[in-house]
Order: sequence, then structure tokens, then C-alpha cells
Amino acid sequence: MGGIGPSAALLAFFLSGSVLSSLPAERRRGGPLLLKKELAGGYARNWKQVLANGGLPVSAIIAARLIPSHELLFLHAYFGSVAAACADSWGTEIGTRFGTRVQDVMTGLELPSGLSGGVSLLGMAGSIGGAMLIALAAMSSPFFAAKPWALAAIVIAGLFGAIADSILGSTVQAKYQIIGTEEICEVLPSSENGVRHGKLIAGYEHIKNSSVNFAASAIGAFIILLLLDLR
Repeated sequence: MGGIGPSAALLAFFLSGSVLSSLPAERRRGGPLLLKKELAGGYARNWKQVLANGGLPVSAIIAARLIPSHELLFLHAYFGSVAAACADSWGTEIGTRFGTRVQDVMTGLELPSGLSGGVSLLGMAGSIGGAMLIALAAMSSPFFAAKPWALAAIVIAGLFGAIADSILGSTVQAKYQIIGTEEICEVLPSSENGVRHGKLIAGYEHIKNSSVNFAASAIGAFIILLLLDLR
């Protein structure tokens, strides 16, 4: 429905994310990200993750077709949201594998690699790379091919979306401590009888990673519209 540019951006996001997820993950062993992924059902994306990352872009494309008078506005929102999702994905995958010093984005305290709210220099570099990938994909669209500032706005929106994801992950996303251990995770394990052995130590119980991802995607869309001053 969106044409070559939006299709290229979406494919670039999902394909690059799949490639990064399949890289050797020795650094994850024993870490909170591995625990989080295992409890969430493995490294494949579930429907909540797909909706969180793809719901807003799909809505933007549909709106662009239904309201042609505002097509450019919705296309900008589309690329901003995909850039934010891709930047966050690249930052997480690269940061947890190769990042050395991981710090809480709000407090500066050192965190275990992979825990939401943590940032590292290599992770930030990965976020910039993910946003730039979407900007490159946008160049295949006639709306963006000859607009350097619009391409720069995609990169900025993607980076700010990834930063917003870390801020929300640090402040409002639920984190639990497994009772009897010092292990902190974002999804509690269940015993055979269904009892979850853990306590909420930060954030809000009903705010999970998918909710934060959706919010970051929306912030990416908002930032690009703000930068391009579209009304």
C-alpha cells in the first residue's frame, strides 16, 4: 500500500533485526536479556511485539491512502516510527553483544547488559546506524530522494525514539526481582503450579516492553513531524 520507499524501510527493519538477533550471543549468557527472551518464548517476535513495532506504521500508511490530502504528513510519521523501532532494535542487539559499560540512562548507575533503561556508547552508535538505515531506505521514495533535511529528520527521530525507549524502560517499565536471588528481570518465571516467584521493584506492573516499544515508535513519529513542522 505504501509503495517502494515504505516497503523498503519495513523490510530493512525486520531483515536487519533478524540478522542481528542471529549473531553469536555469548555475552548474553546468564544475563537479564537472555532470561527475558527465554521467558517471553524465545527470540522470535510474538504478536504483541509485532503490533507494538508495526501497528503505528501500518496505521500511518492506511491513513495516507484514505486521506490523500495529508499523504506526505502520514508518510513522514511512518518513516519516523519505523526509524525509532529500528534504532531501538539495533541499539539493543549491538549494545548487549559488544557494549562494555552499560549505565542507566536516568541515574547513570551501572546496569547488567540487556536490562531496559541501560545505554552504552556502542549501543547508541547502533541506534544511529539503525536510524540511518531507514533514512537510506527512504531515499527510494520520490518524496524523500531529493530532500536531505527530511532524511536527516528521519535519523534524528529514530535516535530520539530509541532514547525515549530507554527513558521509559528506566522509569515506568516493570522490573522484578526473583525471590531468594539478586536476579532482576522484566518477565517473571512461573513455577509448575503457575505461581510467579518474584516481586515488583521498579516501574508499573502493567507496563511491559511492548508498551514501551509502541510509545517509542509514536514518539519517533511525533519528533519527525515536529522537525518538519507539518500541520
